[in-house]
Amino acid sequence: MLNFEQLTVFDFQVINTVYEYQPVSMSDLKELLPEQQALDLRVEILSAWDKKTTFQGLPVYVNNTAYISHNKETDMLTITQLGIKAVEDWRLINKRKADKTWEYRFWNVLAITFSLIALLKSFWPDIVNLLQTPQ
Repeated sequence: MLNFEQLTVFDFQVINTVYEYQPVSMSDLKELLPEQQALDLRVEILSAWDKKTTFQGLPVYVNNTAYISHNKETDMLTITQLGIKAVEDWRLINKRKADKTWEYRFWNVLAITFSLIALLKSFWPDIVNLLQTPQ
């Protein structure tokens, strides 16, 4: 299983597309994401469940270790609970980045505005003298 920090932008695109269009077939996913060349490998990695061995030596799949579920018989993809969590976290992170960007721009524009006001105020007597027309 990939950790959340190990997921790439392309991985999030796959998970988000499956989230929005589920259930979606593999061929439909390829049409929705034509820029992804290694889509089959990404789906295989994102749909891989972790296994652990019981004390009798039998492999058991661990719940909530795959982001998407791939039914090989029907070739349909659905989102898992871990995938839903990843999409929600990714959207929240992107929203916070956008909010910080707007905050950063606001403070920069505010600083520039105050600087321009201070500059105009310092030259105000000279500007008034230039604008007055001698009679």
